[in-house]
Parts: sequence; structure tokens; C-alpha cells
Amino acid sequence: MNWLKALGFAVLIFVIFFVIGSILMFGLGLRMNELPAQIAMLVLALIVLWLLSAWYGLKGATDGFFVGLTWMVVNIILEYLVLVLLLDKGNAAAYYSWSVIIAYMLELVVPLYVGGTAKK
Repeated sequence: MNWLKALGFAVLIFVIFFVIGSILMFGLGLRMNELPAQIAMLVLALIVLWLLSAWYGLKGATDGFFVGLTWMVVNIILEYLVLVLLLDKGNAAAYYSWSVIIAYMLELVVPLYVGGTAKK
């Protein structure tokens, strides 16, 4: 696994999710703590993660697991630093909803699946 590439993709995922969330909130007027926005974010996250996993060029399930784990850990850290501490003034309880936890799980499971189904 190329750690630098995995870290770069993790930051890219954070930026893409941040932009998607901003569009949903400010462009479409959805509130992220309401079900329609949470469902939309999860569907879009699944699509983005699937495309980036395919683009990454995973070599197998093990590669997919470690890439997904890297993406998940980096995004947990970045979201905590930027969204919770900087933007939400440290109110973690208001941020970590069921949909955020599922999005983290998708960051692990999607690359694992894509890597596992990659042609060797």
C-alpha cells in the first residue's frame, strides 16, 4: 500500500464531503441533523467512496482494508479538528450522529469490498 497516496485520498475525501455537506446545507437549505440531508449525504458518500476506491487501484481485500482504515482514521481526525473543534466550538455530541458513524463505516467497508472484487 502506498501510504502517501492513501493519505492524499483521505484528505481529498474530507474536502469532497465538506463541499457536499456545504452544498446540502447552504445551497439546498437542508439541515444536516434531519433525515433527508443525512440520507442524501450517505448516498453521495457511497458514490464518492466507490468511485475513489475504483480510481485508487486497490490490489486486493487486504489493500482495500488498510486503505479504508487509513481513510477512516484520517477523516475522524480531520472532522474532529475542523468540524467539531473549529466550527462547532467543541460540541462533539451535536456532531456525531448515526449517519456520521455509518459514513465512517462506509470509508472502511467500500474500499475493502472494491479491493476484494478487484481483478488480479
